[in-house]
Amino acid sequence: LQAFDAVLELAAVLAPDRQALEACAADEVLLDGIVRMKQEGEQKYGVDSTPSFVINGRSYAGALSPAELARIIDPLLASR
Repeated sequence: LQAFDAVLELAAVLAPDRQALEACAADEVLLDGIVRMKQEGEQKYGVDSTPSFVINGRSYAGALSPAELARIIDPLLASR
């Protein structure tokens, strides 16, 4: 529980409503969805690091700059 308390304290800086944070953390449907998304990322796209991005079915690992993201995304938008 200590780690969770530390997360709540850190999150309180961004969202000072502790009750809302605790309600979010207790939302089993939300947590199950996060776990499913994590597992899909690992199994389907080979995601094994944070941050990682899956764009148009392709996985990109690491912190991408806005320019790098634009280089990946812009051609996809142009082809629409």
